[in-house]
Amino acid sequence: MQVFPRLSLHSVALFVAGLAGAFCSLSFLAIAQQPDAAAGKALIKSAERDSNNFLVLPLPKPGIVDGKQETPSQFELRKQRFRNEVIKNLRNELPLGQAEQLMVDNYFNGFEFRIFTQTNPEDLELLPKRRFELFKLYILQVKNGENHQHLIDVTLAMMQQIVMDEFHPIVRYNAMLIIGELNEQEVLRVGATPLPQEPYAAALPFMLERIEDKNTPDSIRVAALIGLVRHLEWEPFRSPSKAIPPGTRTAMINSLVKLAEMKDPPGKRTAEGQQWLRRRAIECLGLAGAVTATPQIITPVEKILKDHNEPLQLRCIAAKALGTMNIPQGQNLDVPALTRTLGNLAAATVKTEFERLENIDKKAEEHHAIYAGVAGAPGAAPGMPPGMPPGMMRPPGFGGGEGMGGAAGGLAGQFEDPKEYRLDPVRKRIRYQLYCVQTALGYPLDKATGTPSAKRRGAQRIAANPADKKAAEDVLTAVNKLVEAIEKNKTDLTDLKTQLKNDAKVLESVVAKAMPAPAAAEPAADPAKPGAPAKPGAPAKPAAGDDDLLGGAAATPKK
Repeated sequence: MQVFPRLSLHSVALFVAGLAGAFCSLSFLAIAQQPDAAAGKALIKSAERDSNNFLVLPLPKPGIVDGKQETPSQFELRKQRFRNEVIKNLRNELPLGQAEQLMVDNYFNGFEFRIFTQTNPEDLELLPKRRFELFKLYILQVKNGENHQHLIDVTLAMMQQIVMDEFHPIVRYNAMLIIGELNEQEVLRVGATPLPQEPYAAALPFMLERIEDKNTPDSIRVAALIGLVRHLEWEPFRSPSKAIPPGTRTAMINSLVKLAEMKDPPGKRTAEGQQWLRRRAIECLGLAGAVTATPQIITPVEKILKDHNEPLQLRCIAAKALGTMNIPQGQNLDVPALTRTLGNLAAATVKTEFERLENIDKKAEEHHAIYAGVAGAPGAAPGMPPGMPPGMMRPPGFGGGEGMGGAAGGLAGQFEDPKEYRLDPVRKRIRYQLYCVQTALGYPLDKATGTPSAKRRGAQRIAANPADKKAAEDVLTAVNKLVEAIEKNKTDLTDLKTQLKNDAKVLESVVAKAMPAPAAAEPAADPAKPGAPAKPGAPAKPAAGDDDLLGGAAATPKK
């Protein structure tokens, strides 16, 4: 049932103005009657500048109602009544009439959208909560499809204006996140035909423009990539009538490939920031190939995976992306080389992580040696900075007979740091990297039977002959042993290090046995004796990379 079936538009406008008082002036009514984009631009014109010169849409304040100055409590009461009427309209199962739609637009233009632009520290801190409440209290409450579409369009238009204008960077970032979270179909969990959520495809062109535009701040680009990941995660579940338009999808893939292959950070972007953006782009490419992967998607990801000069984390996410793709059997990929790369990548994760810890320990020891020299015996003790007066008192706890340590060597000499605080981060980091490799090899096995599932992807699916499938399975089994060691050892970092290094050497031997021996080089002719038989050439040596990072002879697999 409609709320105002007998009221004219003019009557409802007067009612809204009287209900909200200064909260919703007649100027807002004029804005609401314009098309969505025009309404957003008109609303932006009312923005003011804060102390840092960022734009802010002023919030309504208590005004004159019935010839009397409204108190703050009276204003809050009127605002709450207005809000309740809006929610009641949104929950109506029938399409909103012109009057009710005008009331809804007034509320969002008059308050909800404005509160997202405030720049004081308290309001900025509340932005995630308010973004959540926008969807929970309003958008998800809409019962009618037409009403839902209208509210989504109004929200998209306003958030686009905020993203593009001179608002606070956090405000703009939050607005971009809202755009990425908009759905044209909300999840439906009840009824005869439950439906999944379908992200709003009409928002994609704007998101892609922000990723491509060189003038876009990286904070906005990051938010756009987060939204793009979400769109691609749900792409396989879209109804055919709401699929991403082919032109938009092609532009999206081209943009992602360009970003994924961009090694050098542009402008003032840091190398770490560039790596983060590339990882998200590679993740998106993997999701884009989840239905049907094409060479346009496969080739750049495979290239990054096999490039030993790329960061380890980037190669791992490329492995996961390749395992996510639905690559048709018989695709022109070198499966044996891919299996070898993945096996040695898994071994490299172990080597790299413990080398990182050893480097941290080495630096700590160097610093301790310097401090110990500074705090040594009075006078010209070795390691003392030049110019330190003889007999200067040593800092407490740094050796000698003074301070907390006394003759026993100070506090550091009495207590050894067990470094057990490192265990969980190390386990999580290596476990995720191994998960990426498992995914690319065709993980998991069918838990019910212990046999490979027919729906496996990665190397297991691409392999065209039984020998290549078995090689990938053998390497995956050895990688699974590393995972098992991580998941079982939750208490001792030293034992975990020993176990993982041993299992990694076993993995290397499995890789070596699973792959064919390198072909010998062509015999070289002896230039000193023309016509003489050629001398045998040396065996071809594989290209240097992380294939032998653990060094030494490969261990024999344990029985």
